[in-house]
Amino acid sequence: MGSPARHVPGRACDVSLPAQTLGNFIWFHAAEYSGARWRSDILRGLKRVTRAAPVTELIAPDPMFNRFLVVCTGNICRSPMGEYLLRQRLADRPNAVVESAGIGALVGHPADPFALEVMTDNGLDASEHRARQIDQDMIAKSDLILVMDKSHMRWIHQNFPMSRGRVHLIGRWRDNAEVADPYRRPREAFEQAWRDTEASIDDWMSKV
Repeated sequence: MGSPARHVPGRACDVSLPAQTLGNFIWFHAAEYSGARWRSDILRGLKRVTRAAPVTELIAPDPMFNRFLVVCTGNICRSPMGEYLLRQRLADRPNAVVESAGIGALVGHPADPFALEVMTDNGLDASEHRARQIDQDMIAKSDLILVMDKSHMRWIHQNFPMSRGRVHLIGRWRDNAEVADPYRRPREAFEQAWRDTEASIDDWMSKV
């Protein structure tokens, strides 16, 4: 991480963030801008809040997100599908690390049999997956945390306030769509969760 950003007194939105984190955040949210003015607007805002590094260093073309965490409830249905899909999509990025966890994980359990079947049918082998409970270390290491529904976001923000700015709905670019929980439902529900997760991850690929 870079050196801390210099404190700018007298502003209501003073910040003190590592340079790389601030640069990533600003570049990422620039994707929401439209029109030719977005770059100048972002650069002008960046100059106001940090002197941590030259703007050209913060706004770099290199991948800004290398550690990804996909989160659902039990870590046996939706988030394993998201994890293995994202791993597949990022296979050409050797530095990318993709993991998953649950806010109420069935720790040590394999993925749900229907989830395994759906992933297998789509060319992914998740037989080694074991559910994990999300913790502070996972949060601290993650550049981007993708959650399946708003309840996961609220839980993470409440328990790990330092995560704010890095937690996003997986369906953010689909009008903040949520992926419904297929747990204890027929296989068709898992197939729908797969389709929703796949479409959402494909939307993210141009952003990360």
